[in-house]
Amino acid sequence: MSLINHPNLLQAHCSFTAGHQLWVVMPYIAGGSCLHIIKSSYQDGFEEPVIATLLRETLKALCIFMLMDISIGMSRMAPEVMQQLHGYDFKADVWSFGITALELAHGHAPFSKYPPMKVKL
Repeated sequence: MSLINHPNLLQAHCSFTAGHQLWVVMPYIAGGSCLHIIKSSYQDGFEEPVIATLLRETLKALCIFMLMDISIGMSRMAPEVMQQLHGYDFKADVWSFGITALELAHGHAPFSKYPPMKVKL
């Protein structure tokens, strides 16, 4: 992510691990993340025009990643592809985009109220 140098994308200053956690140092954003805003003010999710705007901008960012040809390096961090034996393809991006849309609409990820192992089963 530190290779990203585009005015419309947030650049990572650095990253490091602490135990089993990955920490990424990024610029401070005063408004907070979508998750922070949902938890503080929109527990039931955003309204459709807000979701449409956020998803449109996300797709623009994905297009920039594709043009910069750095999506392969970033894909190794995606949890839905870490356990795949046959590599990474666009299907994981489509799945992630859909989960993001659902989370923005409902205020939480699908099945987030259940323990992770129960969801996996």
